[in-house]
Amino acid sequence: MNQERKDSTQRGKQNATYERIAPGWVCEQSIASKNRFYERYSASQLGASKSIQAVAGKYFSTSARLNGMSNSKGELQVNIDELLEIANREKKGSNGDAWWYKSAKNPSTPQLPILISLYQKDKHVVVDADVEALKQHKASGTNTLPVKFIYNAENLLPTSHVEPAVAKAMRSRIGGVSLANYAGGRYIDTNDNRTSASEVLYIYDAQRLRVTPPREWRQLDHHVNAKTSELMALFPIPEKSSIPGNKWNKIARQLKNNGFEKPVMITVYGDTMERWIDDAEWVAVANSLGVKYIPAVFFYHETERYTCDSPAACGAGICGSALAAGAGIGTCKPVVYPPPPSSSQD
Repeated sequence: MNQERKDSTQRGKQNATYERIAPGWVCEQSIASKNRFYERYSASQLGASKSIQAVAGKYFSTSARLNGMSNSKGELQVNIDELLEIANREKKGSNGDAWWYKSAKNPSTPQLPILISLYQKDKHVVVDADVEALKQHKASGTNTLPVKFIYNAENLLPTSHVEPAVAKAMRSRIGGVSLANYAGGRYIDTNDNRTSASEVLYIYDAQRLRVTPPREWRQLDHHVNAKTSELMALFPIPEKSSIPGNKWNKIARQLKNNGFEKPVMITVYGDTMERWIDDAEWVAVANSLGVKYIPAVFFYHETERYTCDSPAACGAGICGSALAAGAGIGTCKPVVYPPPPSSSQD
């Protein structure tokens, strides 16, 4: 076998074991990961130790991920006692009960499969289920429940951990973020146990830390219940006179009868830290009706995240979306990537 065929065979074996994310030179060198590959394994490779801790241990130590099917049956059946142990441990943690989104559904009925969020940043495991609901399942004779894992890289954290992260960043002045960008800091209170929109935006600005996406925002799952006054201070909300009367009245009827259909979406463009909110008219009407809190969900975009073989198309798409949302003409900036490493055969 010649050297070229041997190299090709070796790459084929590697691709059978590892899923390619992107080569290390894709991102700017300052943020590039040392390892852009991660291992996939099957549940059978866990042997007798088919547990949350076993999956978490593999992810935290080597970034390996369970190659399970994503459906209503979940990726793994786990002992309900382990779920209870982890959920109870969360409640006793320094940050209290850990969570990454608020569900619009009744917490006494866990959604299946139960989501398990794993965080590389602090080796944290978060169970998306209420302790009392799990106890009821156990009392009914249920021994195992299906779970699905969410793998969060170093730049993601639970929404419940935002306030402590903001407090730490402000003490150390990481990133030199000005509170003037966030309504003068009026809605940043890291001791009130109520994560605000300003705090979520601040920690992204300071440390590029994001909150994990919710389970299903289309069904009103959301990150925070933002104060209406805060959204009015952070975003350009239209006056009543600029909104057609029939549209204003329709929104008002909806809010009075059923509340919000979905959370308002806050989008941040990381290259320039510009931000936008959709459904600004809904915020205006809610404010006029005296609604104090509005469910909000966060989305993040950065042109630096895209691979080198398609930066023009992907970057242009994000820039186009930003401009369509009302960004200034100078929002988008050219992205310059380091060149790929030389081939070993050059």
